[in-house]
Amino acid sequence: MFEKIFEKLILKKSKNWIVIHNRKFESLRTEYNRTSDDPNISSTDLIKNYSKRKLTSQEHAALINGLDFVYHNLSFNDKDFVRSVETFFVSLLGRCTDKYDWEEKDIDENTIYNLTPEQLQYAAKLRSISDRFKRNAIKELQSYKNNHKEYLSSLRKLAQDKSIYITRPDKGKGVVILDLNEYINKMHEILNDWSTFKTINHDPTLKKENKLKRILCNLKKRGFL
Repeated sequence: MFEKIFEKLILKKSKNWIVIHNRKFESLRTEYNRTSDDPNISSTDLIKNYSKRKLTSQEHAALINGLDFVYHNLSFNDKDFVRSVETFFVSLLGRCTDKYDWEEKDIDENTIYNLTPEQLQYAAKLRSISDRFKRNAIKELQSYKNNHKEYLSSLRKLAQDKSIYITRPDKGKGVVILDLNEYINKMHEILNDWSTFKTINHDPTLKKENKLKRILCNLKKRGFL
């Protein structure tokens, strides 16, 4: 009895697998022919542009990082930098103040370090290195900020274009750009496929889940699981 049930399930699933795989193969053939015919399209490009809009090099560079990429704040945080340098310096010297860490101290009370002449010399070197690092970091951040402004401007222009739809691929990383009308028509075509979808007035999830549990419990009692 169960063998016949499993055979029917396998036969039904195998038909669905064949249909799905044929669709995937057809999609791959279409993509291969498209990239072969157009020398401007690379098959390894993470950005797949199927829309009529031609991306500029700046727009392409802005999208190449993916839709989950976040541009960080490029302002230099002086407080965090000074705090990190001071913590590093104290960790090298050990405790060199009159108060322990757990002792109470006024908010506006300055920390006084008792340093030897040699320690003062190294403190001056560390200060010089820190100042040089800060100047170079600010220059680098400024150059990144200029690039990010251009990228953000390109992303805003793409977001304002209501004729395209930008999304992620079904599998893997990358960006897919489609004509909005074509995307909507494709979604309607998929949802109107009555062999795959049908309209229901209730949620059958719990009912099917309970049915599956009963079948599995029955199989376990009979020693099949």
